[in-house]
Amino acid sequence: GYIDDPLRGLRQINRSDTVGGRLATRWTPSGGFSLDGGVLYQNIRSADGNYIYVDAPDLTRASLVAQPFGNRYVLGYLTAKLNRPGSTLVSTTSFAKEMIETPHDATDYGDPAAPITHPTPRIFRRNEDISLVSHETRLIGTDPAQPWLVGISVVYGVGATERARGNPTGPMPLAHLRNQTIE
Repeated sequence: GYIDDPLRGLRQINRSDTVGGRLATRWTPSGGFSLDGGVLYQNIRSADGNYIYVDAPDLTRASLVAQPFGNRYVLGYLTAKLNRPGSTLVSTTSFAKEMIETPHDATDYGDPAAPITHPTPRIFRRNEDISLVSHETRLIGTDPAQPWLVGISVVYGVGATERARGNPTGPMPLAHLRNQTIE
């Protein structure tokens, strides 16, 4: 972190940590068959907002409310492939999930040119939860003189957003939105 918050008496408030990894494997027993699978994970955490105000002293921001940010992402997949003379069959399924937490300082500080008096700390919180499942199976003709392809694909996604505003320890819900998509 490199931003200080003199109002709360804190230094280096915007420290961020990113942790992640990827694991992939392939199994090829025999007969032109292979099976690939993998998982990816990433977790980003920031202790406070990563911004400053234009007229504030360098690398400082005065706020009454911490604004920690979080983003977790997970992806998994499995792909089966079968090579035969004249054709290749490929079938793959994947799953992805992302969870995002973003609070913002919603305190009314009044006139920016006036000194801060005694405002009531307020927060606006938005949390998102996104899931996606995708599947595709295709059969490919591998004869260069007469190539062909036939396949099917299905994608299912769900996105949920929650919004709340108010006291930082327990903001009042504003909205809960849920979208569902099937293709």
